[in-house]
Amino acid sequence: MGAVSRRLEGVESSVQTNMASAHEPLLGGAGDGVAASLAARSVHRMFEEQAARAPDAEAVVFGAERLTYGELDGRANRLAQYLRRNGVGPEVLAGLCIGRSPGMLVALLGILKAGGAYLPLDPAYPSERLRFMLEDSGAHLVVTDETSGSRLPQTSVRRISLDNHGEAIAAESRQSLEGTGGPRDLAYVIYTSGSTGKPKGVEIEHASIANHIAAAVDRFGLCRGDRLLQFASLSFDTSAQEIFSTLASGATLVLRSDEMIATIEGFLDACRSMGITALDLPTSYWHELVAAGSAARRTLPESVKLVIIGGEKALPERFAQWRALARDRVRLVNGYGPTETAVAATFWEAPPETSGDVGPVPIGRAIPNVQTYVLDRRMQRLPVGVVGELFIGGAGVARGYRNRSELTAEKFLPDPFAGRGARMYRTGDRVRLLPSGDLEYMGRVDSQIKLRGYRIEPGEIETAMRQVAGVREAVVQSGEGPRGEPRLVAYLVADPENALLVRDIRTSLGETLPAYMVPSHFVRLDALPMTPSGKIDRNGLPAPEASRPDFEDRFVAPRNAVEARIAAIWCEVLGLERVGVTDNFFDLGGHSLLALRLLARIEKYLEHQLGLATIFRAPTVEQLAEMVQERRHSEHGEASLVPIQPQGTKPPLFCVHANSGIVHYRALARQLGPDQPLYGLQSQGLNGSRPPYETVEEMAAHYVHEIRQLQPTGPYYLGGHSFGGKVAFEMARQLLALGEKTALLAFFDTANDRLDPSPTGVGFLRHRSRVHLEALRTIRPGERASYLVQRAGTLRTLATRALSHGYDALFRPLRHAQRQVLAANDRAARAYVPGFYGGRVTIFRAKDAAKTAAEDPVFSAPLRGWDELSGEGVEFHEVPGDHSTLVHVENSRFLARALEECLREAQRRNSDPGRAIVR
Repeated sequence: MGAVSRRLEGVESSVQTNMASAHEPLLGGAGDGVAASLAARSVHRMFEEQAARAPDAEAVVFGAERLTYGELDGRANRLAQYLRRNGVGPEVLAGLCIGRSPGMLVALLGILKAGGAYLPLDPAYPSERLRFMLEDSGAHLVVTDETSGSRLPQTSVRRISLDNHGEAIAAESRQSLEGTGGPRDLAYVIYTSGSTGKPKGVEIEHASIANHIAAAVDRFGLCRGDRLLQFASLSFDTSAQEIFSTLASGATLVLRSDEMIATIEGFLDACRSMGITALDLPTSYWHELVAAGSAARRTLPESVKLVIIGGEKALPERFAQWRALARDRVRLVNGYGPTETAVAATFWEAPPETSGDVGPVPIGRAIPNVQTYVLDRRMQRLPVGVVGELFIGGAGVARGYRNRSELTAEKFLPDPFAGRGARMYRTGDRVRLLPSGDLEYMGRVDSQIKLRGYRIEPGEIETAMRQVAGVREAVVQSGEGPRGEPRLVAYLVADPENALLVRDIRTSLGETLPAYMVPSHFVRLDALPMTPSGKIDRNGLPAPEASRPDFEDRFVAPRNAVEARIAAIWCEVLGLERVGVTDNFFDLGGHSLLALRLLARIEKYLEHQLGLATIFRAPTVEQLAEMVQERRHSEHGEASLVPIQPQGTKPPLFCVHANSGIVHYRALARQLGPDQPLYGLQSQGLNGSRPPYETVEEMAAHYVHEIRQLQPTGPYYLGGHSFGGKVAFEMARQLLALGEKTALLAFFDTANDRLDPSPTGVGFLRHRSRVHLEALRTIRPGERASYLVQRAGTLRTLATRALSHGYDALFRPLRHAQRQVLAANDRAARAYVPGFYGGRVTIFRAKDAAKTAAEDPVFSAPLRGWDELSGEGVEFHEVPGDHSTLVHVENSRFLARALEECLREAQRRNSDPGRAIVR
């Protein structure tokens, strides 16, 4: 403690001495009284003071779930007591692997309150990366939950699950532990990209993060009544700024969902409905927000008073647009700082002026008790306007890199401008001092890349690429996208006989690297350019051409107007000259921010929104065009019978829509082949011209009338996915009452909710929403599309039930008529009481249903109970996939094979099928 006090005293003395000259290229923040209390405080103690002052104030909000300061403090104290009994204390590192939720904050605070330090383990990271972090850090244990814990690799590190150990934790005392979190104790370790091929852990002490949070609270001006949106992953230290600056000021922390950021319009609407007053955003997302808001002439919600950005250089053109968007009523603070200097070392606040030329956006001046030095190669100070390397000293400097003493000595140097024993961090960033006293960021002195808020060492990616089968050499560097934005470009030399595909390389890299480190553009070379000295000539690498990678799949040109228009939009967004209809958006360099841009263009073309999940579900031009055409067909005309595949000699199969009201059977129709006619039955009311039906009985009567216009007499072949199975069941009952036989009644994962009752209250909705949102956080970005596809029906049903409880904001991306149909179908499903049916029911159940039922017993409940209502019993078939993938591209072929066999058997039993079909 004495050493830290002396260091802080030396820092203050150095600041006072060096601030004497206005042109001194040493910038330091004055103490402003902050340092006096740092030695005895820590960020979790700052939170405790607020909890003691106002225990009933709202601390955390996540959807419909809320915790007061008192509740959060009590739960964290109980966990701290339990962790202390299990060996967590000063200098003990505990892994933290929990998706964004109130439980995440309980775990984080619990670790700190126990005296330990936390190690964020993003469940979206590849398993091998998590394994390395656990082994390299020497973590004592991992605090997790069942959802996120399933993403962790199997290691010897003990796990404490908030779910499995919940009763034992709840039995602990809610009293705070004393004497935890001294100024020189370790607070957290965050891993960043490493130039040697492996990530490196940055060790931050309590005094460093406490100094930053005290400065942030003062600069941001947060107070009780403010609501700050928690945006960043725990794996990035910006999350510490978001969490602790909010909880240390008595404000409310609002946890975002992935759905919330799916579209810029949806993001703004969500911020408005949540009453958000402060946003802490990656600069890259802020760029998209400003561009989209400016194009749509949207303004920020009236509640927003402060926006904080950071992570990369802010573009002047975006700042000019920002002024029009914010209308001088919203403060903008630009922060800068490497992980090694505790979140942010400098802040710059935009002046209120709205006129004049907009130049480079500065990164500002040092926060209190932190010093910034602009030095030349001889470590001499540089005058105003001269570009040099930025060094940072003072209270924010990290302890060093965990278990990397040589690298620590290389990057953390003695500070010759401060007191004895003080150190400074060599950032590798080029800056210059402006006459105003602010710093301007000019780039890097090395090959390190800053991309969408992430700090990336190309060497780590190059090492991973050389491990891909068939790749001999690889170089990665930053390039420019179609709008001048930075992107990762990989140059590789492959074995001549190896037919590498981009998707194969991306898949292989995704096994060890997080998604943001997978290059967006690949260039294949016969040989890498070399300098006369035998080194790789990075300046000699060719600029990526605006064309598809020459080792991508065969090019397939657009075949209709819709495909041509969508392909043209892709070319514009991706900066390519041409795109084939079978090309994958992500294999061509797409990522989540580009997906936002892409969907904005397509939604303008369609004149309504699709949602970010669309591009994950339909990542090719062909699939997206088909979805667009399907939706357009569903929205024009009120005829419920949709001829998906009307050709063929076999009796037609009629398939009823799921809860959305829209038919999604095109993939299944293709798999069944050209000789099997397939018609879909969609909800009335999708185009808003007529109201939707309110009961299953009414729907069934309407659909029976529709199919009998095409096929006057039976036997009929009916199917339905999820909710559609219930409607098909009622159709079969009504046809039987009319004297008509149903040869095949097929359910595609349809549960009998009446015989397997399910909760429908608001509390249940809160719980299920949290489960799915946590699940999306726990899986790798590359797997989220599959998750969304597999659970599309589940999520749709959940959202519809939320709508019935008044959560209309969830459906703003949908047209009003579609929201009405969803709500009506949900009410009909809950009200329907199935009667007895004298025939047979054939159920196609997802193989993953048993696993899903354990997670989500409502929407993937065991498909029992139908046998009690079926005179000829129930026939079960298991097919690969989850609830929704049965009928979509991923698994429709498996369903089609099983369904074909059942259709053949049903037709064999009925000697004269479809004899009266009218074509």
